[in-house]
Amino acid sequence: MKARDLTGQRFHYLTAIKRVENNKYGKAQWLCRCDCGNEIVVAANELTRTRNYSIKSCGCMKHRLISQANTIHGMSHHPAFGIWHAMKQRCEDPNHPAYKNYGGRGIKVCETWSRSFTAFWDDMGGTYRRGLDIDRVDNDGDYEPTNCRWTTRKVNTRNRRNSIIINSIEYGPITVADYSEKTGIPKSTLFYRLRTNWPMESLSQRPNTIDHEGKSGI
Repeated sequence: MKARDLTGQRFHYLTAIKRVENNKYGKAQWLCRCDCGNEIVVAANELTRTRNYSIKSCGCMKHRLISQANTIHGMSHHPAFGIWHAMKQRCEDPNHPAYKNYGGRGIKVCETWSRSFTAFWDDMGGTYRRGLDIDRVDNDGDYEPTNCRWTTRKVNTRNRRNSIIINSIEYGPITVADYSEKTGIPKSTLFYRLRTNWPMESLSQRPNTIDHEGKSGI
């Protein structure tokens, strides 16, 4: 299939000048000129993809945007800003080493947080303490206010898919996956209950499948 001609087209702060040799993966590449005057070679898919974390400049704008962030909220050097930026990278940048475990399997940063660190901080700043890391209660869920909490790095490392440990009344410490298997309660239901702070003694309560009107319920 013939490669799309991008000559003269503008992508954020970059303008495509001419097609150059394909990269080692056989992908089309373009020589681009940045608004600052620098020229760089960029893969065509990096220019045309619509995801938030695409290449926007030769790199010069990264420093400007960080400076703007510092001007807006004064927190560009705060540990939480680095956590927010890393969260976005692993969910939105296919070139990030951890992308396959996050964005690659459908994990997203909610739109409000993705657009704004200030919005993220408004939701999560009240419970932040230095040394803590962002963690999702449901590891198959997105980064969003109802599914995130601050934890120690040790707990976060342990909190992998299907390996969240709960101190159940019936079996003591047990993973959510194993607890689901033993009780027959779906993992999605257990994650919802954990996220909404159900008492541990009620965690294995059988879901109500029919409400008083005869409709399906949770």
